[in-house]
Amino acid sequence: MKKAVILSGIVLLMFSCNSPKKEEVKENLNQKVEEQEELEGADRDEHGCITSAGFSWSELQQTCVQLWEAGVRLDPIEVKEGDAVFSAFVLFNKDESKAEVVLPKKEGSVILDKKSENLYEKGEYLYDDKEGTLSINGKVVYKEENKKK
Repeated sequence: MKKAVILSGIVLLMFSCNSPKKEEVKENLNQKVEEQEELEGADRDEHGCITSAGFSWSELQQTCVQLWEAGVRLDPIEVKEGDAVFSAFVLFNKDESKAEVVLPKKEGSVILDKKSENLYEKGEYLYDDKEGTLSINGKVVYKEENKKK
């Protein structure tokens, strides 16, 4: 009996020495929660789009989109050998009365108005939906890959 009491006391003493205080446990949990909150949304832009997942804001559609999924890819006409290819994208609103052009290395986008059956225009930008071309200042600069001849 004496051995059982002594053994119980030793076991109890071992567990009480190794267990952290309640305050330490709470502090560690709070720190982990704060770290998790910092990680969530850390890569969101001002519209809430998750940029690390490839989402960007569409002004025309008023939502976050992945351009390669929602838009039409336009590749540059002139690419020097060995250079990276930076594509432009065109998105349309539901009734296709407007087109949004997202250009590489340009902040924001340009909203074009439909001028005729296949043409969208604003200022120096002209998108021909039939030909799949985007002209800037009268020069065709981008073309849809599957419409290349």
